[in-house]
Amino acid sequence: MEIKQLEYFVTAHNCGSLSKAAAKLFTTQPNVSRVIKLFEQELGSPLFERTSKGLKLTAYGKSIYSYAENILKNVNLITDTNSISSNNNFSVATYPSNIMSWLLVELYQKNPDMILSHQQGTVEEITTQVSQGFSELGILYVSQNQLKAFRHIISHKKLKFIEIEKREACIYVGHNNPLYNKTSISFEELLKLKFVRGLNDFFSMEHQLEQVNVGGFATDTLQPNCLHQ
Repeated sequence: MEIKQLEYFVTAHNCGSLSKAAAKLFTTQPNVSRVIKLFEQELGSPLFERTSKGLKLTAYGKSIYSYAENILKNVNLITDTNSISSNNNFSVATYPSNIMSWLLVELYQKNPDMILSHQQGTVEEITTQVSQGFSELGILYVSQNQLKAFRHIISHKKLKFIEIEKREACIYVGHNNPLYNKTSISFEELLKLKFVRGLNDFFSMEHQLEQVNVGGFATDTLQPNCLHQ
């Protein structure tokens, strides 16, 4: 497996066609097609379905896309090691969050000379980013029943964990959601909601935990009116 194969694969998906990917990669369409085909042969499974509307990821392609994208992000971090030594450089890894993005934008606006690097990922990915030196700081949260496993992870990776605050479980909804202005919701209302994010988004510790529950906690332990906006 080569970085070039991952780059061509990710770019082809992002562009939606081989011709657009070729233009972005400053190469030819046949070359992009050849690299991806060799990559599929190496993996032993097709990555794309060729449709009249363009490229569409197969189920297998979807399963490895995020991994390929993260590898390319880490490669970019490695190639930027010269700038990492700068006193103005600050790298942080967090869970996916609009709030964290806003805070980092505000930090950058107050410090325009800063070289800011922001990586988003799961608990496992954040701890790996910090332990391998790609991020100076990791900001995350874990549920109470995963705390023991989490402490084992950071101990193994020789990291220091500072607990900032304890909060009740929260649920985030968009501005147009009828629950947006509510300060709490009942368990019955919770059951009616459709959750978009999957298990991997925040509490991905599959390799360390024997069981992973939705949102990091067992739903049968939830009490009515315990979720706050």
